[in-house]
Amino acid sequence: MNSDQIMQKFGSYGVEVLAQSSSVRLANLYSQHDQLAICRTLAVTRFHEPTPSSLAEADGHIRQGKSIGLTLKAAGWSVDKHVATECLTPAGKYFEALTAGTVPEGAEITVRVYTLRTTQGEQSLDYAAIAEAYHPEHITSESSQHCTNETWQHLSQLEAEALSALLKSLDQNVSS
Repeated sequence: MNSDQIMQKFGSYGVEVLAQSSSVRLANLYSQHDQLAICRTLAVTRFHEPTPSSLAEADGHIRQGKSIGLTLKAAGWSVDKHVATECLTPAGKYFEALTAGTVPEGAEITVRVYTLRTTQGEQSLDYAAIAEAYHPEHITSESSQHCTNETWQHLSQLEAEALSALLKSLDQNVSS
């Protein structure tokens, strides 16, 4: 999970929910350095609706700002990522601000879009489509493809919604 990778690589992990509605969440997954929270992953989660009753309790904690992967694992679910696409895009001003200036506007960053599937016993459920933008010190792409119209052809509707929201978030005004 992303949270585990951030903790192992940078020595700390935190999650800050920056915006949330009933169907979408924008979160900053960060590490702490010299009293600064440095974004390692900017994630847009597009939740599948309605939430299955078997996931209701864990989903409630997630919607209160808890880490998705850690919360589902703690509730006894295994979590798998089914990657739909990975591509490169330029960082925007908002991403630059979240990374405390360590990733300048215009720098190429990796974006990954996937469906998060949870499994417990015989039950397997798609929980959300997630689009993530990564700090280059955290994850770099092996792909040299940029996010283009072709990228969208491989995405489900929820994955496309998550990617669209992520790309808008990278470019939003810092004061937003």
